Amino acid sequence: MVSIAVSLNNLIAAILALSFQDRAKVAQALIQSELRSDLTQLLTELYSSPAHDDVTDEEILTEVRAVRQLVLEP
Repeated sequence: MVSIAVSLNNLIAAILALSFQDRAKVAQALIQSELRSDLTQLLTELYSSPAHDDVTDEEILTEVRAVRQLVLEP
């Protein structure tokens, strides 16, 4: 692999010189990277919080079914 030092301004200029489709690919890659970072942070927060033992699996399934009914109703 070759490593090349590029300034931020040069990088931005290079991206702006790309075709619309290629700029869209760069934007999509940046968005996915940010989403992964956000998801990782959310999962870390979720697993570091205490478990809620007062909610049963059956109660969760009942709630999921109720929400699905609302979403699927015309």
